[in-house]
Amino acid sequence: MLASGCGSNGEQSDYQASDYQLPRVYSAPTAAPSPMAIPIMPARPSHNYEAKEGALYSYVAAISEDERKAGKGAGDALTYAYLGKQNGKHTLVRVTADGRPIETALCGTPCRVITFSNGSQIGFTEGSVIGAAFADAMAGRLEIAEYRSDGGATRIAKASPPSTMTSRGPSEREAGQLLRWLDANDKCLWSTDQSERDTACSTRDDVLGPPLRSAGYCFGKQGEVPADWNLHRCEGSSLALPTLKGAP
Repeated sequence: MLASGCGSNGEQSDYQASDYQLPRVYSAPTAAPSPMAIPIMPARPSHNYEAKEGALYSYVAAISEDERKAGKGAGDALTYAYLGKQNGKHTLVRVTADGRPIETALCGTPCRVITFSNGSQIGFTEGSVIGAAFADAMAGRLEIAEYRSDGGATRIAKASPPSTMTSRGPSEREAGQLLRWLDANDKCLWSTDQSERDTACSTRDDVLGPPLRSAGYCFGKQGEVPADWNLHRCEGSSLALPTLKGAP
């Protein structure tokens, strides 16, 4: 664009607006945008149990709304050991925190109905604690355990391969008898109540012992210390089930 004007000496002058540069405008420096952090989700566990110690697996039950209102902040923990697939059925033993057996539970293949050692039954669902434990067992996520004697008290421990309990697993009836024999044996050896002790010894020797001996069960082997004794199918070096009168 052209413009005309008079100079200071009256002369006409022509100029273009482009002859005059506009002042530069500087903006405040800005920091480069930081990349957006993408949250990393923890990997979903491939198992249902909350904790594992040796061959013992703990599961935590959900709490109900009533329990939550009552101030309960966490569910009860139940601990199980897996005795393998015995007589066509997966076998779990619920145990105390130190591995003492409480009850057995069995479920076939496929697992549809869970049967407990007291005779009660429930339908299988992975949403229940026992169902979650069976789901882990059937998926091969649990190590196989066995009964052991530890300082006189029966415990569940990791099986020492090859396990003598897996050559031919106990029947459903035998599994219940094994638990009752172990409980009676503990009381017979260690109860401080003489009446309870006498009853337990009689139950172990006269009621539970004979059918288990007939089924081929022994307790411990020659050369083993008592802490290593376990219930197993009898072999050449096996020790007979103990009795106060001596094994028949």
